[in-house]
Amino acid sequence: NRLLHVVSGADFGYEYRYGRSGRHPLVCWYGENPGTLGMIGALGEAACGLISFGPDSLLSASWTDNRVDLHRLNPQGASFTATREPFLSGPDDFRPVHFAYSSDARYLYFTDWVKLSYPVHGHGRIWRVKFKEPIDLKPAPRDQPAEDISAADAIAMLGSDDAYVRTRAMHILEKDLDSLINHAWQEDANAIARSHYAVARKRADASRHEDLIPELLVDRDSSVRFVGIKWIADEGLKQYRSRLEDLLNRSDLSRRDLRGIVAAIARISGDSKKEFSPDNKLLELALDSSKPASLRAIALQDVDVDHKELDIDVLSDLALGENELRIKVEAVRSLVLHASPKRSSVLSRVASDESLEANLRADAIAGLASDASDHVDLLSQLSASSSEIVANEAQRTRVSAGLVDRVIEAKPKSTDVNDWVAWLDGERESEADPSVGRRLFFHAKFAGCYKCHAMNGRGRSVGPDLTTIHRQSGIDEKWLLEHIVNPNAEMAPYYRPQQLLTYDGEILTGLILGNEGKKQAYVGADGNIFYIDKEDVEARRELTTSIMPSGLLDPLSASEVRDLIAYLMKGTGA
Repeated sequence: NRLLHVVSGADFGYEYRYGRSGRHPLVCWYGENPGTLGMIGALGEAACGLISFGPDSLLSASWTDNRVDLHRLNPQGASFTATREPFLSGPDDFRPVHFAYSSDARYLYFTDWVKLSYPVHGHGRIWRVKFKEPIDLKPAPRDQPAEDISAADAIAMLGSDDAYVRTRAMHILEKDLDSLINHAWQEDANAIARSHYAVARKRADASRHEDLIPELLVDRDSSVRFVGIKWIADEGLKQYRSRLEDLLNRSDLSRRDLRGIVAAIARISGDSKKEFSPDNKLLELALDSSKPASLRAIALQDVDVDHKELDIDVLSDLALGENELRIKVEAVRSLVLHASPKRSSVLSRVASDESLEANLRADAIAGLASDASDHVDLLSQLSASSSEIVANEAQRTRVSAGLVDRVIEAKPKSTDVNDWVAWLDGERESEADPSVGRRLFFHAKFAGCYKCHAMNGRGRSVGPDLTTIHRQSGIDEKWLLEHIVNPNAEMAPYYRPQQLLTYDGEILTGLILGNEGKKQAYVGADGNIFYIDKEDVEARRELTTSIMPSGLLDPLSASEVRDLIAYLMKGTGA
């Protein structure tokens, strides 16, 4: 349900061969993989018809959201971004499908399927909307891209920051094999250019250019390696299995590298089912003492904490055994989010062990927040530790659990981000600590961002994954502050909550997860999924207020807010 700007040579990342869910490590939705394009805007669930609504505007029909949406196009580089706002909406028996205008453009007609069932039922309707003024349907002038771009120019365009420019360059070069083959791509310092060069070679003739794969797999940049990894999986090149397995002995793999390699090996081995999950293999790697510690740590970071074999005994051995620090760190961080009540005994052992690194102990202390009343004496003792990191975290945990009080200065109004920036500027005598920010992000009592957001493989997917938010253009401290303190300031359309009124008088609020069948799935602000029978719903409306609660920063000090922002802007709290 994405609004796409279709251009020649475009690849939008979704490949059904890797399963219907779109969660496979080798596919993407937002243009993350080299050579792919993201959406320019979101559409409603089960989007059907699309039609012009005058210059730079479109209407779309959402069959299951029971509405017609208005989208305004805004130029961005060689493409656009698109807004989404309600244009017409109706009850559950309003199922808009497609559009047509009258010849004088004063009337808009659209079909309405009416019923939830797909088979033709004879109950459909046609609606007519009358406008005060006719809609301007004359085609807007469009700049046509130059057709005489040389191969040399196209090669230079491969390193562009604009994905649409890169797509055009690859499309030109696919037809000029000699220029592609003769280009000294390894000498290009721009990793974007190298990765998109490789994609162009693959698209030009994947089987002819397979000899490029070994060089891609050992490239110094993760994105270039990923092209080679995916190339092997896409073409089922079993002869490269040993090279993929060799990569699992490297100490510089990224999270995407690792997930891609695991998926590619499964693919060429015939072990990959339609809906592939890497968790079993990742856990195996995390427990393999022959592998580099950095790889084991990344693997453990990415294993779902609910995995049935990732129990407390396993995590305890990793956290307290003879392992490198980075493995202990990931084990403790998994323990913090683990559902078993037995986790607190392991965390308390880590927290009290003075031979361990201070930040590791602090992670464990923060993980005791939800069980703080069971560890009153320990937390009191640790708050007097000679380690400032340990003492501060112990005191913060005591405060979060209500065991001790502290005075927090008054916060600025949520609507005035400039006052927030000025307020934080008064606390810049010491440098912000992303490690503290990470603990706040995953804190059970304080910020608790993980309950709705994921970061580096951990957390939930209610809201956007924030792992790469620091790399996105226009994102800075001020932007983050505004969206945290005033979550209603700007909401992506697909994160607008629905408010339901049942015939029993109950009011429920959540984001839509699934629309079809007799029951509908929602996820609430607490991150929990709930289901409701559609026949029990008397009324439903989309809210303009975010599901993200206001006041998340109220219990935090200025320095803690700075720490949290620093973690989000850095992308890691290690």
